[in-house]
Amino acid sequence: MLLNEGASFSGRERNCFFQNLGTGPFANISAASGLDFDDDSRGMAKVDWDGDGKLDFFLKNRNAPRIRFLHNRSQSKANWLQLELRGNHCNRDAIGARVTVKTKQHTFSQSVRAGDSYLTQSSLRLHFGLGTADAIQDVTVLWPSGHSQKILNIQPNEFYRLEEGQAATKMDRTLQPKVAKGKHRPLAKDANSSHRILLREPFSLSGLALPAFDNPQRKVADLSGKPSLITFWATWCTSCHQLFADLDLHKEIFKNTDFHRVLRTTDEPNKLDQAKREMTALGWSEGSGQVNPTLLKGLAKVFQEVVGYETPLALPTSLLLDPQGNLMMIYLGPIPAQQLRLDLEIARQSRSSNNLGFRKSGIWTGTSNRPPVPFP
Repeated sequence: MLLNEGASFSGRERNCFFQNLGTGPFANISAASGLDFDDDSRGMAKVDWDGDGKLDFFLKNRNAPRIRFLHNRSQSKANWLQLELRGNHCNRDAIGARVTVKTKQHTFSQSVRAGDSYLTQSSLRLHFGLGTADAIQDVTVLWPSGHSQKILNIQPNEFYRLEEGQAATKMDRTLQPKVAKGKHRPLAKDANSSHRILLREPFSLSGLALPAFDNPQRKVADLSGKPSLITFWATWCTSCHQLFADLDLHKEIFKNTDFHRVLRTTDEPNKLDQAKREMTALGWSEGSGQVNPTLLKGLAKVFQEVVGYETPLALPTSLLLDPQGNLMMIYLGPIPAQQLRLDLEIARQSRSSNNLGFRKSGIWTGTSNRPPVPFP
């Protein structure tokens, strides 16, 4: 709801990057590192992408760019060690294993973890920055199975695979990462851009004001007796005219389907005469009207109830009501004529507070306890 109201979780706060000074405190080197993007980053994955012994980063952002690759091109001459663990008596990836690397100067420890950032998984290879240490005394692995294994003759600036209970194997670290190049294939256009929202539990719109040009006091309750399709449109809306043209093209399939066709234009006052002419030409002028602020507030409550937040009114938007004035379906965009005919038939037969006719096979339990929606 916060995002759909135009607010932000981050307020364009820049990313922060801290350097471990080795003495307890950390130094904020965000600006110096060049990592202080205002990307609203949510997760970071670490991996030695090109096998040069320096960790590269992938940032996952909520906004654009959705993924940012940060290639580590630092000129540091520090030594390093990379280890990939394989379990035999524990899980295959050795999740939970504790590895200790000893040099003359320092002792380093890391654990193999699954999920080390928000919704993010870094490489399972352990990367040890050794600084100036040019020799490794030993590597000790405490496997999740409880077995402890000490490994000797490990050289810095190499990549090893450690298999539980086996000798270390030096791996080739000459990687040739490739980035996809060439022409991208454009996404195929969706032939049907309509979105059909089925309500699990219909709720009554009887109290919603639906003023018509010839009846300003009209409400949804006045449409009872047969299904209703309420469509919001505008004279400038291309998709709206596409909807009308498609329904007119397939009007034969609606010949035996009796329902209210209710149009509500969102046009400005200077376009109302044109809108009335077009609705008359369509044969949908009966009960037609204009969208006013009260109706917009009522629609906002409908979308708050259905999808959990208020959203601007997209055109065309259509509401399918059963003969009792209960909202059963919301269509966003053009509606396939055959689908509408089937939905109208199910709505006509509706006698329940639940959308049983639209449900797929299975066992559904419980009854509707949805309170009535208060409309202005």
